[in-house]
Amino acid sequence: MNLRNFQWADLPALVDLMNAYSRALGGGTISLDQVEPSWRSPYNHPERDCFIAFAPDSTMIGFTIADLLDDPDRANGVYTVLPGHRAIGWALIAAATDHFVQFARAHTPSDVPLTMQWRISDQDEDAIALLEEDGAELVRAFYTMRIVFDAPMVPPPLPEGFMLRPFTPADLEAVYAVKTEIFLDHWGEQDQPFEEWQADIDAPEFDPSLWWIVYHGDQIAGMLLSRLSGAHAGYVDIVGVRRAWRGHGLAYRLLRQCFAEFQQRGRLSVGLGVDTDNTTNAVTLYQRAGMVVQARQVYYNRVVR
Repeated sequence: MNLRNFQWADLPALVDLMNAYSRALGGGTISLDQVEPSWRSPYNHPERDCFIAFAPDSTMIGFTIADLLDDPDRANGVYTVLPGHRAIGWALIAAATDHFVQFARAHTPSDVPLTMQWRISDQDEDAIALLEEDGAELVRAFYTMRIVFDAPMVPPPLPEGFMLRPFTPADLEAVYAVKTEIFLDHWGEQDQPFEEWQADIDAPEFDPSLWWIVYHGDQIAGMLLSRLSGAHAGYVDIVGVRRAWRGHGLAYRLLRQCFAEFQQRGRLSVGLGVDTDNTTNAVTLYQRAGMVVQARQVYYNRVVR
């Protein structure tokens, strides 16, 4: 086995590996065009944080990432290793964990615990077994949910007193502040720095017409932020309503507005991710809007110091 840091020449083969891994677990595929923009974001550092393993014949078998966060005592682990290669999986988990620990030692006091969190498909029995053998504990589960359009999507009108307005870049600070407020009590929520939001909307692929903002008077009441996903789908990154305006059906109406727009654009489906223990009963809301559970991911935490 050869294990080394990621190089940019690896990216096409790495996307092929992502797709082989996803297919092995019953999932879909992704294109290089979808992956490359986020990997090349100035806020990501794959050459530093991503580790790749190769078989003796130079076939790429797997990779892990230690996603170092603004909070230096925590990191998110990404695991993609083809089933049946547990020894390689173990070595890659160790590489990512050691990288995080070395980074954290330079940025945190020695008495601060360090936590590595891994998000894994519940279909990846090898990864789950390895993490549990390594002392990681299951802490949460998330669903990937999806609606496949099989009938015309007709968005219902908003309740009286509410207005849907198009997003403009001048709204970004207000939208960012409201998103932070809405998700303040959500499990695992980690604030993305405002500068990263600014970079996202400055990117050439950003489409402001897929961000919907609901106002009550001059106040933002709720929002849905979505994007194109591949050639045939859409994806909802954020949907939420401020506490003062919950109970008016705004999230349901935003979802149906989003579905109608993507269907009009010729997209076949829309997906999103949701905490299975969400305190706002989001899973039921998404089911009522026509979505079904497509996959389940589990989160494992390991205190590494």
